[in-house]
Amino acid sequence: TKTVTFDGLLRQLDLALRGPSASALRASVRARLRAALVDEFQDTDSVQWHILSTFFGDPDSRLVLIGDPKQAIYAF
Repeated sequence: TKTVTFDGLLRQLDLALRGPSASALRASVRARLRAALVDEFQDTDSVQWHILSTFFGDPDSRLVLIGDPKQAIYAF
């Protein structure tokens, strides 16, 4: 059996959001979720940001980011 890691799942979702079924995927998630709250945002990487902003980065949804840049493990 093949083990799927958390990073692997994120990469698969990121690729799906760039593929031919991206519109249907976005519509499906947006139909169920209208908002997202991201704690420890300073630790969000570019793949995670692409996923979050794709689903929640428009005026019809809400994306609340909570973070402390002094604790960031990534350079912004």
